Amino acid sequence: MPTSARTVASQARHRDAGRSQKTNRKETDMNEMQPMFNLHGGGGGMGLLAVLAVLWGLAVTIFWMVCAWRAMRAHEKLAESVEQISKK
Repeated sequence: MPTSARTVASQARHRDAGRSQKTNRKETDMNEMQPMFNLHGGGGGMGLLAVLAVLWGLAVTIFWMVCAWRAMRAHEKLAESVEQISKK
């Protein structure tokens, strides 16, 4: 099936037009995206929430480390007491 030069040129124009539309659409989508954290107050609430979550995590971690330290010391004292009683 022979194709004319006009048909080939027309197909090439349509193909190139589709590519440019896709490229333009991608560029506008990237331009419309907003960052989650910015310096103008748009994401300040999320930033504050993240900082509070980190501080809460640190506080809980320190609390459980202190509890574990106290339990270990109590266990050591109990073990020493049992050892002294068994020697008598």
